[in-house]
Amino acid sequence: MLLVMGKKKQNSDRHLHPQIGLRLPARICQALDSYVESIDSRRTTEIIIAIREYLESKGYWPPPDGK
Repeated sequence: MLLVMGKKKQNSDRHLHPQIGLRLPARICQALDSYVESIDSRRTTEIIIAIREYLESKGYWPPPDGK
């Protein structure tokens, strides 16, 4: 299981950076962890990149407001 949650930072607006809890099958988590270790990166960074690439391929990224 993978749970993606950011650390609470002082003086941050939780509405600017909403959090999503995510459960994934163990085999996907293991594969993701192996990949992230092989490229010396962070899991959160790679998940964000993958989601953006997926949304872009479906025509939902970038959002219409350009943010």
